[in-house]
Amino acid sequence: MTAIHIADTETEAVTKRLAEVLNTTVTLAVRDAVTKMLKDVAGEEPPQPKGGWKATFLARLYKEAQDYVQLRREKLGHRTGSAMFRMIARWRDNPVELARRLVMHGPTEGLRFLAKQERLELAAEQAIIDFAEHMPKDVVAAARANLDWAAKFSETD
Repeated sequence: MTAIHIADTETEAVTKRLAEVLNTTVTLAVRDAVTKMLKDVAGEEPPQPKGGWKATFLARLYKEAQDYVQLRREKLGHRTGSAMFRMIARWRDNPVELARRLVMHGPTEGLRFLAKQERLELAAEQAIIDFAEHMPKDVVAAARANLDWAAKFSETD
């Protein structure tokens, strides 16, 4: 999975504004805008990943877990996060249940850490929201509640 880093402040601002207008995340706003342009300009449908949304969702969680571990190593000097890798492996055949288990018990210490680092895009909650069309409403609601908590937490620390 390719991470997109927006270095241009004007592009970042317009991307955030589009996400606000669409009432969605920056990731989904970019995906929707690029998909529309691909259809309008080239007359093409976007390529579908092998394994469908489940494989894409699991790959994203895995990549974000790797990035989380790296961030913990950089900021705290030690490696943590292996529990996430075990959960992904255990629930790879049922990503909806994995999502449920990740968010239904409320915010975690890891989410608090990401909030303090202003890196909530690495949170499993964000991935769940970005794949909301495939998730039960209660799971998406719990993910949103956890992120809302984290956003408030990051504002006060």
